[in-house]
Amino acid sequence: MRIKTAAVLVAGALALFGAGCGGDDAADDPDAPTTAPTPDPADSPDGDADGADDADDSGQAPTAFNEETASGSYECGGQDVTVNSETADLEFTGACGIVVINGDDAEVIIEEAEMIVVNGENASVVYGGDPEVVVNGENASAEAADAD
Repeated sequence: MRIKTAAVLVAGALALFGAGCGGDDAADDPDAPTTAPTPDPADSPDGDADGADDADDSGQAPTAFNEETASGSYECGGQDVTVNSETADLEFTGACGIVVINGDDAEVIIEEAEMIVVNGENASVVYGGDPEVVVNGENASAEAADAD
């Protein structure tokens, strides 16, 4: 009986020790809820928490515009760009990869792109070059610039 009692005490002590030291964590329990760590804005390349790298002093476009409004002229540098801003007023110069416009009421001018996708309601895009163009947004448009 003493051996059985000692074994139970040792097992209980090990369970308590393991719980306090991370030995019995959520990784061992597939039904345990998981939470992602909250990102620290100071760890972001631009010091804010919007998830996008803001344009630098060279005028390079960020990969995503997530602010409520966005405006300005940016160099694409061949990269893909996503516009999630409402009432955006943007111009992209140079060659862009895929440009996706999700913001409603966005007005965007694109010098050149491989592909343009317009999802925003009432969004208006004017583009140069010969990209593949897809317009999904209600009352949205994408028109080629006049070739003079």
